[in-house]
This record gives sequence, C-alpha cells and structure tokens, in this order.
Amino acid sequence: MQSTAIKGLSKLTFTEYKPADFSLAPQRNPLGEIRWWKFLGGAAYTNPLHDLLYALSRSSEPRPTRDRRQLRFEDHGLAIVQAPPGETQTYTYAELTELHLDYTCFPRPDNHLAGGSFFLRLSLCGSDIDTTIDLRSTHSQCQQVIKLLYARRVRFREYYMGSRSYLLEPNIPYQRVQQLKADYGIEW
Repeated sequence: MQSTAIKGLSKLTFTEYKPADFSLAPQRNPLGEIRWWKFLGGAAYTNPLHDLLYALSRSSEPRPTRDRRQLRFEDHGLAIVQAPPGETQTYTYAELTELHLDYTCFPRPDNHLAGGSFFLRLSLCGSDIDTTIDLRSTHSQCQQVIKLLYARRVRFREYYMGSRSYLLEPNIPYQRVQQLKADYGIEW
C-alpha cells in the first residue's frame, strides 16, 4: 500500500515563477474604473471610452512569459526542463550535495493555510549544478514533494520561513526531532 502511494507521488511537475510576477494587489476590474456617473450626469470632460482604454492599459494581471523552467520530481532524481530549447537536465538525488527546500505561505483571507499559495525556493548544489529555482504550489503538492523526498531517503533540509520544519510543521519537539533523525537518517 505504501509503495503504490509513493509511485503516484513521482510525477510532480512545477513551473518556475519569477517573484516579480506575483503581486499582493487585488485584481482590478477595468469596467469599475469608468466614471459612469459623471458621464451620465453630463460632465463635459468625461469620456467612458478613454477611461476604459486607460484602465485596460494598466492591467494588474501578470503578463505571461515563456522563459520559465520546469522542475520534475522523479523516482531517482530531479529533471529540469529549460523553457525555450526544451533541453532536459537530470540529476540523481545522490549527486546533489545540498538540497534545501524553503517555503513561505500566504494564507487565504480566512487564515486557512491549506488553501493558500505556497512559494518554494529550491536550492540545488552538486558537482555540476548550483542553482536556485522559485516555484509556486499548493499545500498538498508541497506535502507530496516532501513525502517523496523522505520516502526516497534523499538528504535535504526543509525550512519554513527560514526555520527548520518537518512535513510543513515548523515547531517540532526535541524528542520528535531525535526520532526523525533515527528514522530517516537526516541531519537537523
């Protein structure tokens, strides 16, 4: 039962995001920025077409870009797919000397973390790789990645906003940390 669950976890793919693409500003509705009441009231210098064109030119939605890498977690390693040429570089977990997974969560408005956006910063170091990739995921995807890495006994460090954590839980008692070190052979 455990092995079938782990096999299902091995097909996780994430697309890189650039922090400049993300904004905490609410999405705007261009139609809401038209001064309808002034126009209907007969104001001399109000033009709804001009207002609409101006509002559309200031759209708050990020412009899609095509130069994003994709990161795929596989059974025996990571595959990084470069965007424009489509080249794939595969690294086994054994050849990665450092793998740091640092995540930050922006909760939903009702303060529920499970529905918020998780932003992962994955730092990879090895003999022929030294890179950092920013990813955006959900709570469940993040848990799947971490479970996959623990199940494969990959040596990595998991951080939540700069503090060590285990399976998205930042406050771990000392006894539990010792048990995790024994179970998974991890360094704390």
